[in-house]
Amino acid sequence: MRSHFLYNTFYMVVRGIVGIAAALFIALVYGVFVQFLWNWLMPQIFHAQEVTYFQATGLVVLMRLLVGSLGYHKNGRHGCYKNQNHHNIQEQYPKTDIKESEQ
Repeated sequence: MRSHFLYNTFYMVVRGIVGIAAALFIALVYGVFVQFLWNWLMPQIFHAQEVTYFQATGLVVLMRLLVGSLGYHKNGRHGCYKNQNHHNIQEQYPKTDIKESEQ
């Protein structure tokens, strides 16, 4: 029983380390991507200054705070409340046939 607990603990620690490393890699790639796009487009279109990697990463964080979670709800489901509200409206206002309402 004890070895099972140690195996699960080790597995969780390794998963955590891999998850953090993956998140850092994605943040690195995303920051470089935003820096490349900004430095390619903004100086030519709006005569803006070029940005460094850290400024681009700051822009990513700022936009994430302003825009939010990119359409995903806190429970991880995308658009699930839309369908629930649709069913509630249909229950409150059932469709009636035109012929029935004329009689």
